Amino acid sequence: MATPIAACGGECGRLGVSNEHWLDQDGTGKWTFSTTIKRNGNRSMRYNPTASSAILSWSPTSRFTSSATKVWRDCFYFTTLPDADCILSWFDYGGSAAGIGFKVSDSKLYSAVEIAGVITFGSTGVAVTTGQDYRCDAKTVGSVVTGTADIRVNDTACGQATGAFASANAQEPRRGSNGVNITADVYFEDFLASETAADYPLGDGYIDFPFVPTADGVHNVAGAADFRRGGTTTDIINTTTTAWQLVDEVPLDNVTPDTDDHIRIVAPPNVTDYVELVFGPSAGGSVPTVAPRFVEVIAEVFAAGTGLSDEIIKLNDNGTVDNVYDGTQIAGVVNGTYKSKGYALAPTGGAWVVGGLGNGDFNNLRCRYGYATDANPDKSLMCIMIEAEFAPNLPNALYGGRPYGKIGQSQMQQLLAT
Repeated sequence: MATPIAACGGECGRLGVSNEHWLDQDGTGKWTFSTTIKRNGNRSMRYNPTASSAILSWSPTSRFTSSATKVWRDCFYFTTLPDADCILSWFDYGGSAAGIGFKVSDSKLYSAVEIAGVITFGSTGVAVTTGQDYRCDAKTVGSVVTGTADIRVNDTACGQATGAFASANAQEPRRGSNGVNITADVYFEDFLASETAADYPLGDGYIDFPFVPTADGVHNVAGAADFRRGGTTTDIINTTTTAWQLVDEVPLDNVTPDTDDHIRIVAPPNVTDYVELVFGPSAGGSVPTVAPRFVEVIAEVFAAGTGLSDEIIKLNDNGTVDNVYDGTQIAGVVNGTYKSKGYALAPTGGAWVVGGLGNGDFNNLRCRYGYATDANPDKSLMCIMIEAEFAPNLPNALYGGRPYGKIGQSQMQQLLAT
């Protein structure tokens, strides 16, 4: 069984220059989201530079260890092919890049490494064109003597690229054109990453519509002025059934807090107090009938001031809880900031399942927010979502033998054209 550590289908809808799920290191607006061209779900991440470049990097980098081996999957859809050699998806090894490259002379994707501004491609690549989806699996192994990069495009292996990397270890994944100025229009989706060599290739899969709070669970609220509906004086109490409506935004909220659309911790008398929310499919989605392979939880929080106070977000798996984010005695941030955690295994320790309401049942996941004894300044949960990665659910024969994940808009266009 694969052991991923991070996943993103772009459903969060968040990228920016600080406190975001993905960081736009250049902050130039060349990275946006598309709701019209997407492999699955609501959106994809669009990279649309004109004679320029911009790097997108995962945040926080602490999700990944500083290690030699990186394994990942990234999916591409081109409406304009890059007009220069570049690396589109990579891990950074101390200034050297290794990953999925594009060569303009033959319009092919290759294994590629970039060292001191010079890109070295593997011996063979796979031709790509506009208007089609391409799934790429990649593995890089760092070395200051002979590092390696291997990729597969739609399960076709490409020649290995090698080079003396600036560092033997990498930490953060990146997307873009690695500092190379290009004109292009590329859509990225269904990112999944691991640090286990045996996971290569991760293979096909998809991240569909996100899962968000759709009902209230069993709250544990001691009394008045414990939790409130945003900046109002309306309490959330044990009999409240609509607290979920305060934190169910798709995409996630922007960094400016809403006035009354969040769950606010005011003055809990007990460290055990919390509000509980039940996850379900967002609009357009459906209740899964097969278990996910990976669960990515993303939340947005903010505070009324910058002082130290408490908050904890926990994932509740059939009574076993795990901290998604522990903000105990952490300085408040007055604008929305994003916290995330990934789960290859359920908090109860086993594989994810669906049905039966037992351990690891994805369809019975809940979150709990609270666990504060010091809520001065008040802290708030603005929104929370799950991006879950699933195995493919359509036979390859529908695509003439080419494997894809769940059918999305671009695949449907191809299918109807055949």
